[in-house]
Amino acid sequence: MTKNNDVKINISDKGDLVIDESMAINPMLSSDDILEIISATCSEIISFCEDRNINKIKIIGVAKACLPIMTSVVFLLGKRCIDYDFLVLESYKGEERTNDIKVRYKPKVKFCKNEAVLIVDTILDTGYSMKKAVSIVKELGADIVLTCALIKKNRTDNICVYPNLDFVGWVSPDVFMVGYGLDDDGYYRNIPAIYNLQELKKYKNDRYILDTIIYNNVEYIYEEEEEGEIEEEGDE
Repeated sequence: MTKNNDVKINISDKGDLVIDESMAINPMLSSDDILEIISATCSEIISFCEDRNINKIKIIGVAKACLPIMTSVVFLLGKRCIDYDFLVLESYKGEERTNDIKVRYKPKVKFCKNEAVLIVDTILDTGYSMKKAVSIVKELGADIVLTCALIKKNRTDNICVYPNLDFVGWVSPDVFMVGYGLDDDGYYRNIPAIYNLQELKKYKNDRYILDTIIYNNVEYIYEEEEEGEIEEEGDE
């Protein structure tokens, strides 16, 4: 294990990693936050469908990053969701997004034709992937196309080619996020929360420490105040 000289690292008597509280990395969204946002978003979707007499809906998840989110959406929509599939698009190289979007997999025509389809993505960034997804689903003959993202990134350059989603869970700062399906070249997908990647990179050379922090298996060091000496009254 490579030690970071900026932090305190000790091993307890039990052999557990003990770290200073200053090492804690706060998630942008905890797992509880995410589930609450998904639940609220699904309530909006159900109300929307009820108002428009949409009784059956199919879901298409954009890329494998959306799997954790899409699973929750499928179950929360209940009997209204009659089937689901994926649309696998490739638009990132590392942390860099490219506008040359490649289609790796798309549903069959019979999945979409004359159906109400909800496209689900984890994050809307530049909007190129969502714009491409909507175009493909329409070409496949969907009667109604709805769009949903857990996160909409508030880009500082204001570049977004598909800004008007039907359903948005949370608007985020313009940072690169990982966790809950979102990855950095295949890493961090399985983190049960969403983090700013730059925060995790503080410990890129201390993977054991990083894993300990993000999976909440941490024993923090707290500096206790020194108690003054208490004089005991004795018999004179």
